[in-house]
Amino acid sequence: MSRWSTVSTSVGNPISSGFGQRDADLQALLRSPGGATPEALESIAVAKQIPYWTCTLPIYGPEKVVRAKMEYVQERFAAIAGSTFTQTDLFRIPLSPEQLERAHKVDFGVPNLSTFSIGARSALNPNPTDGHVWFSPIVPRNGESILEFQRFYAENLKEVTGGENLGFLGPITLTNWERSLVTMIMFPISHDPKQNRKIRDAFRRWVKLAAERGWGEYRTAPSFMDEVAAGLALALIGSGAHTQAQEPGVTPVATKSARGEQVFAYWCAPCHSAGPGMPGTQALQAKYGGKLPALLLQRSDLTPTLVAYIVRNGVSVMPFFRKTEISDADLEALGAYIVATAQTKR
Repeated sequence: MSRWSTVSTSVGNPISSGFGQRDADLQALLRSPGGATPEALESIAVAKQIPYWTCTLPIYGPEKVVRAKMEYVQERFAAIAGSTFTQTDLFRIPLSPEQLERAHKVDFGVPNLSTFSIGARSALNPNPTDGHVWFSPIVPRNGESILEFQRFYAENLKEVTGGENLGFLGPITLTNWERSLVTMIMFPISHDPKQNRKIRDAFRRWVKLAAERGWGEYRTAPSFMDEVAAGLALALIGSGAHTQAQEPGVTPVATKSARGEQVFAYWCAPCHSAGPGMPGTQALQAKYGGKLPALLLQRSDLTPTLVAYIVRNGVSVMPFFRKTEISDADLEALGAYIVATAQTKR
């Protein structure tokens, strides 16, 4: 068995160019008042050859198969203007000790904790901190949201830090989620109690500011869970107040139905709509063979209790959804909407 992969294992773009490899001119641009414009980012990315993205493609199999697949991959990606390719080592199993040192060990079934070494001592980071915590708001999966978060970071950085350099690393964008993006700010931890207190205060301030934008946290350290939960509550209350203000004549029942429709459109429709390419609809069609409708909004046998159970626990290939994704109130509205819509389509 052989393996081929590109040289990089990270995602790069004009805003986040890799841990420990941040460009000083790029950082100055990102910290400018009001944040960087798309045109300015485009200019510096081209001038410094900072990639918008990188993609790692491990390929396994006999050598001839690996080389054929590699050629095909390059042919497909060549359609994207500006794409470049780098071929790294072609390994043959079993690996020699020297090859194993160069390889990504987990790819070859060798247990390894290198994935968790962010912030640890390395050639790029010879004087690491004593640890770190992340602030990781979840934002919609589109380019506009990345730029919005960058402006948010630049506009509030001075107020959050009191004008001091607290050693933040960010913002960094994780693109490995299918339905959203995770934007991250890293806070270094040291043995200095006063410095750590400033870091904690800054973290709590970011949580509050993000909640005011309606951004919830991906995950957090136990010591900040109360603040994050309070922030989510603030965001939900603010969203509800906005809905009532925009629809002053709507009854609570109608408002609940409208919210259920919104939740369905965002979380359910991408898999459970009509038409080809809908995995949820196709799975239910295969399961019931026409004895029950494949479309959820035609399922008169569903109840709000059953909807809630499936959403919270998942079923088959459908994942479960946390309360930080679909709140209890939104789940109640979703169940009511599915049941009411199915009754009208009898």
